Amino acid sequence: MVGANGYLPDVHISGYSGNSSLLLLLARRSLAAVWRVEVLFTGIVAVYLLSLAVNSVMNKGAFSPDSTVYINMAQNMSEGKGLSSSVEQLNRGMGGIGKLPTPVTIYAPAYPILITLLTKFGLSAEVASLTIPVVFLGLLLLSAFWMMSVVMPSYRAAGLVVVAGLIQFAPLRTATMYAWSETMGLAFMIAALFLLLVPRSTRGRELLMPVLAGLVIGLAYASRYALLPLVVVAPLFLIESSCWKTVRNWVLCGGASLLIGGPIVVRNLIVSGSIRGGTSVSQVTLQQAVSDLFDTLVSLSGPPMVLILLLLTIALAITREIKKKEWRLIKRQGLLLVWTLIYTVFLVYAATQTRIDPIDFRLTLPATVVLVVLVGAFVAKALPYRAVIILALALVLVPAWNQWSEASNLVKITGGRDMHSRSLGSGVLPWLADNVDQDDLVIIEGYSDLPFLLGRPVLTLYFNEGDIGQASDLASYLTINDNNKSETYLVIGSSTSLPNQFLLQLALVGEFSDGKIFRLVADQVILAQEVE
Repeated sequence: MVGANGYLPDVHISGYSGNSSLLLLLARRSLAAVWRVEVLFTGIVAVYLLSLAVNSVMNKGAFSPDSTVYINMAQNMSEGKGLSSSVEQLNRGMGGIGKLPTPVTIYAPAYPILITLLTKFGLSAEVASLTIPVVFLGLLLLSAFWMMSVVMPSYRAAGLVVVAGLIQFAPLRTATMYAWSETMGLAFMIAALFLLLVPRSTRGRELLMPVLAGLVIGLAYASRYALLPLVVVAPLFLIESSCWKTVRNWVLCGGASLLIGGPIVVRNLIVSGSIRGGTSVSQVTLQQAVSDLFDTLVSLSGPPMVLILLLLTIALAITREIKKKEWRLIKRQGLLLVWTLIYTVFLVYAATQTRIDPIDFRLTLPATVVLVVLVGAFVAKALPYRAVIILALALVLVPAWNQWSEASNLVKITGGRDMHSRSLGSGVLPWLADNVDQDDLVIIEGYSDLPFLLGRPVLTLYFNEGDIGQASDLASYLTINDNNKSETYLVIGSSTSLPNQFLLQLALVGEFSDGKIFRLVADQVILAQEVE
């Protein structure tokens, strides 16, 4: 017999109300049944994560221009060049053009450092960069499950639904399949929120929890600078009835976070003069940033009405908690909502101050992941225990089976992510392998995994519409760095077209189904406005 809440049994047996031995036996059987379900659930999730890792490393994993920098930073660290990059990105938000390698400050260092450490154990930087996101997805799921023990302590099955909901959350799955630092930062974020929510009722916990939370907050910041708002939110979680205890918590947590985050801030100030790194000023207005945020949230939830219903579900659930006067639970759930609000406000503000990517699913993940956790918890509380178990198992069984099937097929038919297997069906890769020397300069746009497949550094160029500054950036780069290059090639993907902002003296040397290759006839970039 399993209780309605999935944690304690509901026992109502006529004539046996005083038989404590029977009640204890039923309780033990109930908990044993719960544990069996959790073991089965854990096994399915483990299969899902293992298959996801195989799929990512073998073929499905993706690289972006950010991935190129992360991996090159790891390679430079392995060669003793420190936190630097030899892959210049000609994006007006990336800072000035100079001699390579250049110190990197706008990317948080934890992810490339971990890539470097894994390469010491024989993994290639590319494989390590794709494996890390899956590993930290697992840690994220584990932290979210533990969080439910303090957010919904009487509803043990809530953790299963939350984990299943996160596995089904498409933006999180997409971020996991890229060589990005997102899941690393999110795992530390959820772990930090969990540690901040853990009751500090005993003497040991009073001192330990703020310190652990501070250390994990520092790790979150070292993984993703965008998680800086944790420093603002943490003091709200650490407020106690005693003013002395509150101040003590703040000092312990803040001091611990500075142990990790402090050196990063100091380095950024020394290298770039800014704690946020060498970024340029944003041209985005407040109205545009809010519009991008709203469009992103609507795209994630479907029609606007669905988003409204989700928010109403959370509001109604908290209202019901208020009626029951479960003040501790209300406080914990409310603090999670406060985090989503403060992070969202910070994101909009940052978009108007610093040149970052447009607000999209990737940047909103720290808020949307917490919302998924809350919705999953309230859904679990509203349903009967058996319905919750069936729902959770169904939500994880389907993706686990799909990932397992794909992984099995990939192992049979492909040798993995190498030059030979990836060149099958490609025209660009074989041409470059046969015709480009190490002394040649290769500039890419829309082909982010090319430097890893070729085993050589490249120049990444963004074709941002309306950004005439790219032309002068490219001209400056060629002047500074191209003195000893024998040839310069521009490679664009099949879905990329040359912009109108500038004219290059190009000669088409290869056109294939997966892209085009141009050779620069002269190291000269002509601004379109100068031609006119």
